[in-house]
Amino acid sequence: MENLQLGDMVLTGKADYEPVYAFGHQEKDVLASFVQIHKKDKQPLEVTPEHLVFLDGHANPVRADSIKAGDMLVGQDGTTNNVVTKVKTITKKGLYDPLTRSGTIAVDGVIASTYISLQDKEASAEYVDFQGGMNSGISHHDFVHMVLSPFRMLCSGVSSNMCTPTANDGMPLYVSKGLDFAKWADKQNLVVQGLLFLLVATICMACFAVEASFGPNLAPLAMLVAAVIWYKQNGIWKEKQV
Repeated sequence: MENLQLGDMVLTGKADYEPVYAFGHQEKDVLASFVQIHKKDKQPLEVTPEHLVFLDGHANPVRADSIKAGDMLVGQDGTTNNVVTKVKTITKKGLYDPLTRSGTIAVDGVIASTYISLQDKEASAEYVDFQGGMNSGISHHDFVHMVLSPFRMLCSGVSSNMCTPTANDGMPLYVSKGLDFAKWADKQNLVVQGLLFLLVATICMACFAVEASFGPNLAPLAMLVAAVIWYKQNGIWKEKQV
C-alpha cells in the first residue's frame, strides 16, 4: 500500500483494474490499530476496525471488527471459500486508503471496500442508523460512495492536486471535514438527522446521476455547460424583464 501512487491501476471488486484517483488517508509514520483477519493457508488481511469488508451472506460490506472466526470473505474471483480462522487486533505503522471509482479494491486475495463505517461498532455493522437504532435503508458503503461523488469529479475531472492529503491529518480536506460532519450529525436527534440526511442525499444523488451519465472525468464539464445554458435561458431573460 505504501508504494501506491495516484493513477496506479489496482484490481477491484469488478474483476478489472481502476486507477487510484485519491487517497482517503495516507500517513506512513502514524501508529494505528488494525484488525488482522486470518484465512486458511493465506496471508492475513489487515484493515482498520471501522473499514468495510465483503462477507458471504451479506448484501453490503460490514465493519472489519464485526468479523469473527467461521465467517467467509468474498474472494477477488467472486468465490467465498476464504474462511476466517481467527481475528486479532494489532498495532502497526502506516495508514493508507487508496480510493477507486467503484469504491472497491482487491487486497490479499479478498474484496474490500475502500470506505469506512460512519458510525461506532455499537451501531449497525452494515447500514447507516439514525438515533434509536432506526435503519436508514442505505449501507455505509453506498452512502459514502454517493457522498464522495463530488470529490471523485473534482479529483478526476478538475485536478488531482486539489485532493491530496494534508500534512495535518493525512486526509484530503473534503474527507476530513466530511468525517467531522458525520460524527457531529450522529449525535443529533432523529429529526435533525433525518433532515440532514435528506439534504445531503439530494445534493449528492444529483452529482452521482451526472457522474454516472458522463463519468467522473467529464461530469464537471457537463455541469458547467448545463449551468451556462441555464443562465442564458433564465438569467438573461429575467434581466430583460426588469
